[in-house]
Amino acid sequence: MGVAEITNSPEARAFAASLAGKYGIAPAAAQGAMVSLLPSLAGGIEANTMTRGGIADLMDALSSGHHQNVIDNPGLIGHPDTVADGNAVIGHLLGPSGLVPSALQSAAGQAGVPAPLLGQMAPMIAVFLLGYLFRNSGSILGSTAGSALGGGGTTMPRTDSGGMMPPMPDLRTITAGNNPYGSIASSIRNGGTTGGVAAGGIRDVLGGLLGFGSSQGIMGWIIKFILLRYGMTILRGLLRNFIR
Repeated sequence: MGVAEITNSPEARAFAASLAGKYGIAPAAAQGAMVSLLPSLAGGIEANTMTRGGIADLMDALSSGHHQNVIDNPGLIGHPDTVADGNAVIGHLLGPSGLVPSALQSAAGQAGVPAPLLGQMAPMIAVFLLGYLFRNSGSILGSTAGSALGGGGTTMPRTDSGGMMPPMPDLRTITAGNNPYGSIASSIRNGGTTGGVAAGGIRDVLGGLLGFGSSQGIMGWIIKFILLRYGMTILRGLLRNFIR
């Protein structure tokens, strides 16, 4: 998969129609705006996944789960809270300067919409991208983080209060007031080898959706996940057979 597949997805087409209605442009122009901006935003995500800290920050953002609300509720497009959220996403992905004027002008020319209008739409598109990633990778991200950090997905490392966290559920089942993933970011940052394994798995999952990272894509991650979760069992079985 990659950005082209995302822009052609049913969610993206429906979102483009909602953007068009909000900003008074043709659906094709709204689709063009998404096509012009999503590669830059995806590039920002790729850059963030190059460091463990960047991956931890992305998990913080993704595990909140609230970005997909803009997909389910078009009335949130243009809302001040959504604008603020989208600007924060852009700042995180692309740096404090965000979309520099030259990049915005180039994207506007590609999309066929005025640059000031594209600038208004950009935060909405940024929120959409994180919502799309959450919706389409929540269960896999939960599995890879839980398995890497919890030794086979049974329990998570100790929480800040010293207790053991329960098995990690599908990210998509959590709510703002009930989010057991709160310590994943710090575990990735400070979890030694297991934190690094979790970070690598998360990068592979996001890369499989956005078209960057390991050339093995999502199948490569699945193989890694199987080895991570069941590798010791398989290894012990092979050793038993060898000894016999």
